[in-house]
Amino acid sequence: MNRSKKYSVAVIITTIIAVIILFYLILGGKSYIKIQNLTDTTLSNINIKYMYSNKEKIIELPNIPPKDNYKMNLLYPDDFSEGAIKLHYTDKHGEQQEEILVGYIENGYHKKIIVKVDSIDKNGILSFKVH
Repeated sequence: MNRSKKYSVAVIITTIIAVIILFYLILGGKSYIKIQNLTDTTLSNINIKYMYSNKEKIIELPNIPPKDNYKMNLLYPDDFSEGAIKLHYTDKHGEQQEEILVGYIENGYHKKIIVKVDSIDKNGILSFKVH
C-alpha cells in the first residue's frame, strides 16, 4: 500500500471515530431512570409505568435501601411509539399514588431521569424531585 492510500485509510478511520464520538455526545448515551433514596427508610412497592396508546406497562422495582440508588435502563415496550412515564407506589393506607416523571416521550428519545426521594411522611407519601 502506498503512502497516499495509507493516509486516506487513516483519514477515513479518524472520521468514523469522530462521528461515533459526536453521535454519542449528541444523544447523551443510554437513557435511564435513577431513583436516589436520600431517606433513612427502605423504599418498597415502587413501579415505573409506561402509559401509551390506552395501554400501560408496569415495571416493578426492587426495594431500595436507605441512602442507596437504583438505576435502570429506559427500555420502551415493543409497541411503544409515544406516551408518558410515571412513578407508581402504594402509601401506608394502601392508596395508589402516581407521579408523572415524563409527561411526553417518543420512542427513540434519549432521556436521563433522576428521581431524588427526600423524605417520606407518616402516611407513606414520598417527597421527591425529578431532574
